[in-house]
Amino acid sequence: MKIMKFLIVVVLLPFFATASEVNPYEWEKNRTRYKLSAEEQKLTELILKHHVQYEYRLEENDFVMYNTVHRIVFVNNDEAVQKHNRITISMSSTLDLVDLKARAISKDGKVVNFDKNNLKELKDEASGNAYRIFAIEGIELGSEVEYYFTRKMQASLFDRSFLQFDVPAKKASFRLSCPNHLKFDFKPYQGFAEIKTEEGEELNVYTSEMENVPALREEPYSFFDNNRRRVEFKLAYNTARSKARLY
Repeated sequence: MKIMKFLIVVVLLPFFATASEVNPYEWEKNRTRYKLSAEEQKLTELILKHHVQYEYRLEENDFVMYNTVHRIVFVNNDEAVQKHNRITISMSSTLDLVDLKARAISKDGKVVNFDKNNLKELKDEASGNAYRIFAIEGIELGSEVEYYFTRKMQASLFDRSFLQFDVPAKKASFRLSCPNHLKFDFKPYQGFAEIKTEEGEELNVYTSEMENVPALREEPYSFFDNNRRRVEFKLAYNTARSKARLY
């Protein structure tokens, strides 16, 4: 870990322009419930939205990454309710939990918002990993459970984002932004949508999304993660320094 941090400083710090402001992530404040088909309403659980994004920034000579996960899940049996009434956030490589919002929307449209006083901290003594755990109240059969969190993290130059799960997803999406002199390479796996690139005067933005992602069940002795739809990415160029490919 110390070697990688040193490498980031050497390769990147001398070549950053002034850091731009990070726009806080926001959800739709007064949204209506999703309209589901008759078949979807019969499902015990359905991911209505799974969105993950990475924002790379330089702040006070530190190269950091803001990682946001936003998920909406339709829960339609007791097992699904129990599965989603408590959410765990890993704090590995995390400098700060910047934002967290959660709510449950019942079948009749009643909204119960997350009380931040219910946020707890947990540390696994065996591994030393820290977590934030919170409960979402007001979940009942047919509810939509929605939450998002943003973590300020140590910047990762190589990473992957899984976009397929053990239940079907109505929509899964990915976004990465970085200063325009940095360029990332991407590789979608198992048929996930190709990355679209938008190069701007200040930022490069990379996006991908797919609808109706099927569930992938984990089986004993199988390579579950290798078979999941995902996007893997790495920093490929720092054009302010050189046109040569990094790593």
